[in-house]
Formats: sequence, structure tokens, C-alpha cells
Amino acid sequence: MTTNNKNIDKQGKKLLNVPNLRFPEFEGEWEKTTFGDCCYSLEYGMNAPAKEYDGKNKYIRITDIDEETLTYKQNDIVSPNGKLEDKYLVKENDILWARTGASTGKAYLYDSNDGLMYYAGFLIRGNVKPSINSRFVFLQTQTLKYKKWVDIMSIRSGQPGINSQEYSSYKFLLPPLKIEQDKISSLFALLDNRIATQNRIIEDLRSLKIYIHNRVFSKGNTLFGQRNSIRLSDVATKITRKNKGNTIINVLSNSATMGIVPQAKVFDKEIVNEDNTANYYVIEKGNFVYNPRKSAQAPFGPINMYKGQVEGIISPLYLCFQVTDINKNYLLHYFMSGAWYSYIYSNGDTGVRHDRVSIKDETFLDMPLYIHTVDKQQEIAKMMDQIDAKIDLEELYLTKLQKQKNYLLEAMFV
Repeated sequence: MTTNNKNIDKQGKKLLNVPNLRFPEFEGEWEKTTFGDCCYSLEYGMNAPAKEYDGKNKYIRITDIDEETLTYKQNDIVSPNGKLEDKYLVKENDILWARTGASTGKAYLYDSNDGLMYYAGFLIRGNVKPSINSRFVFLQTQTLKYKKWVDIMSIRSGQPGINSQEYSSYKFLLPPLKIEQDKISSLFALLDNRIATQNRIIEDLRSLKIYIHNRVFSKGNTLFGQRNSIRLSDVATKITRKNKGNTIINVLSNSATMGIVPQAKVFDKEIVNEDNTANYYVIEKGNFVYNPRKSAQAPFGPINMYKGQVEGIISPLYLCFQVTDINKNYLLHYFMSGAWYSYIYSNGDTGVRHDRVSIKDETFLDMPLYIHTVDKQQEIAKMMDQIDAKIDLEELYLTKLQKQKNYLLEAMFV
């Protein structure tokens, strides 16, 4: 590939309709076009409810298109509950666009590996003409330019949406030679495949972590040897030290995310300086934090361990405790396994409306734990930490792949 500088003048203005990054064997300007020019007529899908999958006919709705990968999700396959007409059958070179709701602008390029498929009424279908590479057209829906256009075009007095005429009018530039379209599309297909592989690697590692959690921490399991039954209060002490108005470097968020993220998030004091923090609890590295008042509809935990290097403060709405005589990372993984959830549901107070669950501090600390010997705790904690580190590393690599794709999307398209 070569970087084109001829299209930029001294003021940095583009002179030619060519991308900044281009395969060296191609030259000449790209041509103006629209989705409507590249596709046969854009059409709406079938207005029919979904039913249980019949084993043959799939029904693709807006929610069946993955938000991140823009691929068809295979985890909840359904069939259309209506008359099956060929005009609603998704074919090769078809692009589907979401036309309403929060996902307006989301698109999907049909993959024959997804099988026999009909598309629903909140989707718009455009069949790309054979003289044009359909993936090249589909890639336009992933550019920053397109996303900005969707944001502007979909603003309406109510439910956001873009109709078929508006989609048809979207303008972009197209290489006049299909061979150049093909080469660009092939590059991005390889990159998308690598990103998909990376996602599978991460999902497999997460599945491994869940499997090990279940085998190690679930009641009655004997993996890694004998376990002893204790109470959380045998190793934990509630933190009661309050902030007296001193200058504290870190303030922990009061948001509900404290209850569901693996590690408590730390924000600069300036972000929350409107809060009165005089009675906040002061916590140190290795202390645990739990929100004892969770909506019954929301998942509990995991309980977080504060990993900040300096003292932090947190709202008195949270239960904070420190532990001794137990491996802290082992205990963190125990909480992350969810083995303690049943105790919360059995001993929590649902209140008058039965829509929230809370638990008294004393009851929480009386929670039974089934723990391994000290040497096994260290072994298990080390193993789980290594898996977490591997997941973090693979997620970092996925982020780099996605950044690489975003860079190429901006550099190789006009």
C-alpha cells in the first residue's frame, strides 16, 4: 500500500477524490454514488411475529444482528410465524439496515453460512448489483462518516428512524474498478475473521473461568481437595472508619456499577466534589466492598476488592470489610463465582413491594463459606489470576485489532 500525499495541498485540503491510503497498483479518482445507485430497490421486510425455530427457516430481526460484529447471532434462532414469500428471502449480496429504534443504522451483510433466512419488517433490504462488491458497500456502514450521518438523519420527534428513501440517498465514493473494490473488501474480510477469532478466544477463556469457578467453589464439589466450612465473620471485620473531611486522593463511585464490575472504579476527587463525603468509609488496598441493596431484577455481585494504591473513600450505603487468615485473591474469586448468591436470596429482605432485596450487615457477615486449605487457596488464586491476566491480554489485543480496523476504515475510504 502507499500513502497518497498528492491529494493534499499546502493548506491540508483534499484536491482529489482518492483515499489517503491505497494499494499502489491503482490510480485515478473514485466516483460519487449512493446506496440507491449500488442496489436494486430498497424494500421493507415481512410484518410477522416470531415463533419457535422450525429447524429450517430463520427469521432475522434487528435484535438478531450483533451490535459489535454486525453478524447474525446464533444464540436465539426463531422462525417467522407467517406466510413465507420469496420476496422476503435474504439472498446473496443482500444488505439489511435497521430502520427504527436505538439501533437505527445498524447493518448486516448476508452470509450464506447463516442458512435460509427471511427478514422482518423493521429491516430494509438492498440487493447490491453484481457489478459492485457488496462487502465494499457494507463497509460504508462502519465508517465514522456514516455513523455521523445516521445520528443526524435519525433525529425525529419520537422514535428515531431512517426510511428506505433516506437510506437510498446516502452518498459515498466508489472505486471505478471492481478489482480495487474486491481487494479492499478482501483485506477487511481477513481482518474481520481475525477479530472474530479473537472474540472466540476470549469467550473460550471466560467459559474456562466459569467452569473452574463452578468446579472449585460450588457446594459439594471436591476439586482441589477437602474444604472447610466457616462463616465470613470468622475472617472478615466490618470497616467503620469514617472520613473526617481530610483531603482524600480517590473517591469511589456511588453508582450501581460498583456491584457488577470486577474491580471498584476510582474517580478523581474533582469529579465528585459536589458530594458531602464527611461520613464516607475510608478503605485501603485489599478491602472488600459490597452494595447490600440491589434491585431484585438485577444480578448480585461480584463483591469487589479495592486495588488502589492509596486510601479511598466510599459512600456509607456500602458494606466494607477487611479480611485476615484467608487469601484475598482466593476470596475475591469465591465471590465472583456466585456460590454465595443463594444465601443472599434466602436471607435477604425483599421489602413491602418485593421489588428490591437488601440484607443486614450482620446477616451478610454470617454467610457460610466453603474454603480450601491455605496452600490450596494460594494455588487456586494464582491459577485464576493467571486466567484473568490472559483474558486481559487477549482483550487488549482485540482492542488493538479494532483500532487497526477503524484506522483503515478512515484511511482507505473517501
